[in-house]
Amino acid sequence: ARRMELRVYDFSGQLVYSAAVEGAPNVIDGHFAYRHTWQAAGAASGVYLYVVDVYGDNDAKSSASGKFALVR
Repeated sequence: ARRMELRVYDFSGQLVYSAAVEGAPNVIDGHFAYRHTWQAAGAASGVYLYVVDVYGDNDAKSSASGKFALVR
């Protein structure tokens, strides 16, 4: 993989954060992994949705999505 893009949305669908990480991923326990920290100081408690797109050689794209709760 060459690039990872992360988008975080609030539960109403509003984009609240996006980031891109360039370069090759780390290898952790035999799996490829990117690490990125979201400094969510301004974000309210609630349920958020995320979308991660990873682009590899020849711009092949893999995506994952899910939800998480931020509790303050």
